[in-house]
Amino acid sequence: MKRLSITLITTGLLLSGCASKYGEQITEVNYYPNCYSPIAELRAGEDNVQTGTGAGAVMGAVMGALVGYAATGKGYGAVAGAAAGAAVGAVAGYGLSKHKTETDIKERLANYAQAVNADTSQMDIVATAAAQARQCYEAAFNTARDDFKNKRITAAEFEARYQEIRNGLLETAGILDDVSINMTARDKEYRDTLAWEASQRALPAPDPQVYTVANAETKNRSKPAAKPKASPDPELDQMAKQTAAFKNSQAALEQERAATETAISVFDQNAHDIMGIDA
Repeated sequence: MKRLSITLITTGLLLSGCASKYGEQITEVNYYPNCYSPIAELRAGEDNVQTGTGAGAVMGAVMGALVGYAATGKGYGAVAGAAAGAAVGAVAGYGLSKHKTETDIKERLANYAQAVNADTSQMDIVATAAAQARQCYEAAFNTARDDFKNKRITAAEFEARYQEIRNGLLETAGILDDVSINMTARDKEYRDTLAWEASQRALPAPDPQVYTVANAETKNRSKPAAKPKASPDPELDQMAKQTAAFKNSQAALEQERAATETAISVFDQNAHDIMGIDA
């Protein structure tokens, strides 16, 4: 009964009447609705965005709940995540050329903050969903492999399970790829905006690295490079902080993209070694 309930919920989430920015669903869900569920929730959140007034908040609530649950593993985490997500609507880029015409500095900076924070939130949400799906599929593949080796399932069932797992990961990787491409373009836009705002004040553009989390390579250096200083202008400094948060989330997204691609390669090799299955 529990599995049936999960299947019914997931099936409802998969229904969509509009083209998705996350690409086509290629996964036929038969064995692992729980593994596909994070991706289904992404798609369900996107569908809510397309329903009209207040849709951005709805998507934020759905996605925020996903992040909240992932962070805490408890229901109250999902509630907190939903509350936070509802405050961040979907924003389609900043549009520097458009906002250059805004003479009100506070309005201009508020628009920048809204855009960069929304994009940062989207990357966090997608990376979290992808990680949940990948980890679930990893466990599912290991179980299916062991069940086949111990003759608890047939070769045909193992292959069917492997194909569903593989398609789920391929779909996840495709979503990560698309978001990565979009956010690479946004990154340039935000850096250009920061430089432009600094030029309006006749100040050097602040370096977001002041607030960017150091990567493993930097941490392992015996003598870390000198850190750039924060901007003396509070508004530019705040923009640098927001841009740094964006960069940190972008790095996490890329890390998850690499992990998902690695998982696909590992499973393909395992399936080939066990049964001679070629992807």
